[in-house]
Amino acid sequence: MGSAIRSRELTNEDWIGLDRPFFHPAIGAFPAAFGRYLLFSLLALIAGSALAVVLGAVGENWLRGFTLGLWWRVLFWVPILSVPLYIATRAYLDAYRRKLAIWLDLRERRVEVVEVNDARTIVVVDGWQRTYFLIDIGNGRTLLIDAECLPLDPDLLLAQLPAEGSDEDGREEEGWYPMRPDFPNSSFALHRLPRTGHIVRFETHGYTLLPVKVLSNGDIPLPALADIARKADCGSLIVQQDFDALV
Repeated sequence: MGSAIRSRELTNEDWIGLDRPFFHPAIGAFPAAFGRYLLFSLLALIAGSALAVVLGAVGENWLRGFTLGLWWRVLFWVPILSVPLYIATRAYLDAYRRKLAIWLDLRERRVEVVEVNDARTIVVVDGWQRTYFLIDIGNGRTLLIDAECLPLDPDLLLAQLPAEGSDEDGREEEGWYPMRPDFPNSSFALHRLPRTGHIVRFETHGYTLLPVKVLSNGDIPLPALADIARKADCGSLIVQQDFDALV
């Protein structure tokens, strides 16, 4: 197994398909967070109003002289105001960090090229039938790729998959099916943005092969799987994880 990581400049061809931000991340993250604030404020107001009606009815029926005093009003309004604000703040910070990473990647105009030869691959299928590839890149590092983010080659869409009964057959029975007929591959080059991991180009140079193992999501306690699954801009990650320990 051999691999190398080098850097090159972002070209005009790489810009195709990139979600380029039109505003500074501090501004671009605001609309979605504000929308969440309005939505959860409305839900909290409805729930709080229903609770106030129930408490008032119970109090009038069972407690003589019951009134919704100051502390009841505080307990009523504090969750209505604070919970939506907390949710919106979390949404804003998550969107800001994601958009800032894209902003910096595009401003620096650098692409990280991961070249792998004699690759060893593990396929992981999660509970939603989403497929991930774990590839050994040496030096205690593992390349994690979201299969849905691999660019599709129109020519390869017409390629024939291994014939039934051949040595390479059986991938469907293993619980996964390749997004690209040419991957996993013995040799490939993955071009990615360093911070976001967004894949701008993917090239295979070797021959197709079966993974060394096919696992379900629960079989590999790798936090990076959950991390990449949460991202709206899916792509790839390089994690400090020895591949042999996963096998």
